[in-house]
This record gives sequence, C-alpha cells and structure tokens, in this order.
Amino acid sequence: MIHLYRAYDCEGGLLYIGVTADLPRRLHDHRRAGIWYDRMVRHSAKAYNDRLLAEAIERRAIRLLRPQFNVFGQHDQKERFDARLSDAGRKALKIGRGVVGQRNKRDSTINKMEPSSE
Repeated sequence: MIHLYRAYDCEGGLLYIGVTADLPRRLHDHRRAGIWYDRMVRHSAKAYNDRLLAEAIERRAIRLLRPQFNVFGQHDQKERFDARLSDAGRKALKIGRGVVGQRNKRDSTINKMEPSSE
C-alpha cells in the first residue's frame, strides 16, 4: 500500500505533501530531520494500490497547493510517470492527455529523458 500524506500546521496551513510505502517510518524521518515536523499538529493520509498514480497526484497537489516545505524543482524526474499512467489513472487525475500508447509531443520529450530499458 502506498500512502499520499499531507502535514498541516496549527492554522491549517499545508506544510508538506509526500508519498511513502511506510508512513510511520517516513514521519519518523521527518521528525529526525527537524525542518518542519515540530510545526505539524496533524496529518492526513490516503492509501493507493498504484505508486505511479499516488506520485502523479502528489506532484499535481504540490504544483497546485504549493506546500511551504516541498522543494518544487526536485519533482521534475517524476514527469516520466505521467507517460506510464493507465487510462483510469489519467481519468482520476483529470489530466486528459489521451490514452497510453498514443504519443504526443510531450510524451516524446518524456521518453527522451528516461534511460532506455532496451
């Protein structure tokens, strides 16, 4: 199970959004890092069976909600996941980029960034 989690401060402000397979361990890691954990008063989490879908939702939420402590430039490598999402995943995200296997200019750019699996 993959968890998409959000951390909030005492005023309801969004501190951080993340994805993990082990939520207690990940929160412990955040506590040890000490950057924003002391400001967190609550967190929410939603479980997914599909890591690619959870990461795509995470990326979109970060882009739209701009949590205070997410580093925005480090999520560029996750762009390749959009090209791999199933039709159901795309519909769930409401991305509207067509069906998997149907290539467009953006998919070609994504494929050039990925290491070849051949």
